[in-house]
Amino acid sequence: MKGLFDLVGRKSKDENALEKERWRLLEQDYKRIVALSREKSRLLHDIKNHLLIIEGLLKYGLSEKALVYIQELRNSELESKPWMQSDNVIVNALMNEKINLAKSRGIKVQVNTSDLKDSFIDDRDWCVILANLLDNAIEACEKVEGKKDIIVKIEDVAYGTIINIKNSYCGEIPDMEGEVPTAKADKEEHGIGNQNVKLAAKKYGAIILYKKEKEMFGITLVLYR
Repeated sequence: MKGLFDLVGRKSKDENALEKERWRLLEQDYKRIVALSREKSRLLHDIKNHLLIIEGLLKYGLSEKALVYIQELRNSELESKPWMQSDNVIVNALMNEKINLAKSRGIKVQVNTSDLKDSFIDDRDWCVILANLLDNAIEACEKVEGKKDIIVKIEDVAYGTIINIKNSYCGEIPDMEGEVPTAKADKEEHGIGNQNVKLAAKKYGAIILYKKEKEMFGITLVLYR
C-alpha cells in the first residue's frame, strides 16, 4: 500500500512541476509577444519622421544621401515588416514574427484569417497554440529540400474558431493519437510545448485533426465557444 501512495505522490509532484513549467513558458511567450507588439507600434510611429527626413534630403538635391538613408532603414528593424494585419493585436504580433522567421529561412508563407477582433480565445492561449504549431511547421520545412511552404488559415465561425496549418514535410510521419508529431531532436523540450498546446486547447473542448498528404502535413484545431 505504501508503494502505491509513493507512486501517486510522485505522479502528483511530476504533474505539478509540469504545470509550473507550462505557466513559466506561457508567461515568457506572452510577455515577448506584447513587447514585440509595442515595439512595432513605435517603429510605425517613427515612419512619418523618416519620410520627412527623406523628403528634405530630396528637396535639397541630396539624392545620394537619401538613398543611403533608405538603405539604412532597410537594414534596420523596419525590415521585419508586418505581413499580416488582422483585428487581433496578439495574433498579429505573433504571426508576423513567425512569418518573418520563416521567410528568412526560405519558406513561403500564406495566411488567410477572418475577423478576430472579438475572439473568445484568451490572448495567452493564442500565444501558446500558434507559437508552438508554427515553430513545428518551420522546423519541418527546414528539413525539406526544394519547395518549402506553410499555409495558415484561421476562421471564426458561429460555433468557434478553426485553426488549420499545413506545411511541407519529408520523411515518415508517425501515426498520431492525440499527439502533435515532431522532428525535433530534443523530444523532452518539444513534449512540453505540445502538452501546452493540448492544455490550452482543452479549455475550449477542442478537437485536433491531422491530415497526411504526399508532401504536406496538416493539423486542424477546432476550438468551441
